[in-house]
Amino acid sequence: MFLIRWTFRLIKLFIISCFISGVILSALGGVSAFFLLKHLSEDLPPIAGVTHKPSITTKIYDRNGEVLDELFAEELRGEIVSIEQIPKMTQNAFIAVEDERYRQHYGIDPKRILGALYADIKEKRAVQGASTITQQLARNMFLTSKKTIKRKLQEMIMAFRLERTFTKDEILSLYLNQIFFGGRIHGISSAARYYFGKKVENLNVAESAILAGMVKGPNLYTPFNRHHPDAWKKRQVIVLGQMKKLGYISPSSYESAVNQRMAFASGETHSSSRNAQYFVEHVKKFLLDRFGYKKVYAQGLKVYTTLDLEVQKMAEKTFLESAVFKEKPIEDFPKFQGAFCAVDPKDGSILAMIGGRDFNLYKFNRATQARRQPGSAFKPFVYAAGFEAGLSPNTIINDEPYSKYDAGSGKWWTPKNYGGSYAGPVTIAYALAKSLNVVAVRVAERAGVDKIVAMAQRCGVMSPLTPNLTLALGSSEVTLLEMVSAYGTFANQGIHVQPRAISKVIDAEGQVIFQQDPIEKEALGEDVAYLIAQTMRGTVEWGTGTAAKVDGFQIAGKTGTNQDFIDAWFIGYTPNLAVGCNIGYDDRQSLGRGMTGGKLAAPIAGNFLKAFLKVHPAPSFVAPSSTETLKVCEQSGLKAGGDCTKTRMMTFRRENAPLVVCNAHLYDYSEENMYEGQSGDGHFVDPSYGSEFGGDSNREDGTRPPGSGYELLTEEFLDDGGY
Repeated sequence: MFLIRWTFRLIKLFIISCFISGVILSALGGVSAFFLLKHLSEDLPPIAGVTHKPSITTKIYDRNGEVLDELFAEELRGEIVSIEQIPKMTQNAFIAVEDERYRQHYGIDPKRILGALYADIKEKRAVQGASTITQQLARNMFLTSKKTIKRKLQEMIMAFRLERTFTKDEILSLYLNQIFFGGRIHGISSAARYYFGKKVENLNVAESAILAGMVKGPNLYTPFNRHHPDAWKKRQVIVLGQMKKLGYISPSSYESAVNQRMAFASGETHSSSRNAQYFVEHVKKFLLDRFGYKKVYAQGLKVYTTLDLEVQKMAEKTFLESAVFKEKPIEDFPKFQGAFCAVDPKDGSILAMIGGRDFNLYKFNRATQARRQPGSAFKPFVYAAGFEAGLSPNTIINDEPYSKYDAGSGKWWTPKNYGGSYAGPVTIAYALAKSLNVVAVRVAERAGVDKIVAMAQRCGVMSPLTPNLTLALGSSEVTLLEMVSAYGTFANQGIHVQPRAISKVIDAEGQVIFQQDPIEKEALGEDVAYLIAQTMRGTVEWGTGTAAKVDGFQIAGKTGTNQDFIDAWFIGYTPNLAVGCNIGYDDRQSLGRGMTGGKLAAPIAGNFLKAFLKVHPAPSFVAPSSTETLKVCEQSGLKAGGDCTKTRMMTFRRENAPLVVCNAHLYDYSEENMYEGQSGDGHFVDPSYGSEFGGDSNREDGTRPPGSGYELLTEEFLDDGGY
């Protein structure tokens, strides 16, 4: 009995303890939930007074106060329709595909959330949305589109508030009058007029299903999508099927709507301006992500950008009226496209941006969104890393057939020069100007691929870079804007400034709500930046980019042509401007044999620079005190002597400048005299010539070719190292 009594007491005590613990945990949970709800609700706007009121137009200005565009909300600027004006069948189409239990839930649909969670887990990715119509309205009217847990919880809170404040018909009316339908079209009335040329009251079942289907992806499911012309039809069938399933239409009505021949309107746009459309779209995306739809389109912001409309018009004229595009009119070659950018390297301001030949045809911005292989336009980062590693413009490297075994793939990689010819021993300055691939690969091998990746990233290349030797030939894909910005680092004496499109945003009350000052960092030494600038001047003055030359001005630049002539590039700069142009087909078909960056892109950049420099003259590049410029023999890499016939002015770090005068071209000389006093003299000859880099260019009798400069250097000197 005693044992039984104590057992019951222990059980009773356990039950009481569990009860008390549950009460405590519930209380703690309730308190936590209260404070969480309080925290989430602190910055939420009030529901009271929500209505359709006239919008205040947001204006986007260039750097000089010229209006580039005006943004306004279609549903607030145009006709607002009552729920009674919207056909019941149109209402049901949206409910069927977006929120089938709309009339039953109180802002949030737990069953829909669980169903979406199950679908996402099953597919191991996000495949199904869980937001109700009320939640979508809350997000569009009060919140941003940023995908965070906090925003999602706030969205649920606002949905509850909306359901508590308005009737279902009022919520649906607000929703249908502000929903986005692609382009600049917002609201069911504007959409009916834009896509079908009729009033909303006259929409039929088939048309209603098309509009309802567009909510999931307005720019994808628009009937005017040239890339996916059948996407709208597939989506319409899904909506009609859902309507049939829920009993909104009969099977016969379903068949009739599916087979109905659709007549679309012309798609008249509602744009207040056509200035710098790709740039304006670039700015809009930033604004919408940061401030949300309502603030951007209806609250009268003043957006001051970095673009110079005068410079933009120069760019558009030279780009769109270039010979390369005149030969292939867009009507016949819609996929033959390109992009252009101009950036101020001092403060990162984007002065001009062209993302394609026709914004109304393709809104895809090839300057910021398209990643393409830059080919040889990537080489300056290779040589900059090489200069940091101790190489100099007069370093002689042998340009001859080269192969590298890749243990990973088990294959040999054999890069070749354009045209298949080789130049033999050449200076780095010559190799960069003439874009010799083999020399670039050998410099990359010497500098280290990791150092090249780090160099490009410090200069402003943000795209992922594959760390292998093919990187030296521009195998990793990048955007035009980041390449222009990165070249701007060389122009700005080694200081990289992040590219920026907006300087400040002011709200309707005159308060600055966003300001972006230049963000800069030191990427490389000013001496290396100056060496690159002086070396790349050779590309423009006598190398592959002469079409970009402007008499009277110092211009540095590099052409780029990737494998099979898929893309043609030119990136160049002066101390006050960095510009870039690329040409290529959207579907990446070949431009054709011989269609190089020097032939297609450099002329466009050159014509632009002529117009720009006439109005905004550029100063010469400023030489750091740590550098020295000398006349060098291109054959030996030594300081030019009186008998040297092939000479070039080259710039060096002062401690690396060659001291020995070349006498390789005298008829009376001795090897002993040449060798004497050369140890540590700054003569940069590649010590791996004829060995490490795969090949001995000696004659059969063991002597060097005449004029190479090597015939005067003993093997002892070469073995000692030339760096």
